[in-house]
Amino acid sequence: LKLIHTVRRLYQGSSTALKTRAKQDLGRRISTAFKLLKDRYTVKDTSGDTDGNEGEGVVRFPQDVQDLIVKVEAYQAALDKWGLRDYQLQHTHLQLSYSKLVYVFLHGFLLMSLASLPSLLLNFPVGAAA
Repeated sequence: LKLIHTVRRLYQGSSTALKTRAKQDLGRRISTAFKLLKDRYTVKDTSGDTDGNEGEGVVRFPQDVQDLIVKVEAYQAALDKWGLRDYQLQHTHLQLSYSKLVYVFLHGFLLMSLASLPSLLLNFPVGAAA
């Protein structure tokens, strides 16, 4: 189920906001497609069972589908490990040039130093008296 939800979120993308009914419909369609794919590639297991039951079906997807499942599961595992959601990764290919990186750092440093001046001026007499 988690795999289906992850595929739906990746397919939908973060730029489109679907209503609840459309989101459920998309999830239902992906789930149905996955069930059909699973039924198509299920092979009966003929290994001997000791209790006389027939062997359960073993799903053998094509290699490209297996690779896709592994990648989606790894993506979801990485999100779970870092405690992130999909919408927090909107800019995954964000690359800053060196000059832009220096500008952002200096701008942040300037703002922090300007914001700390009132605190330093107001707290200096207390610190000097102590």
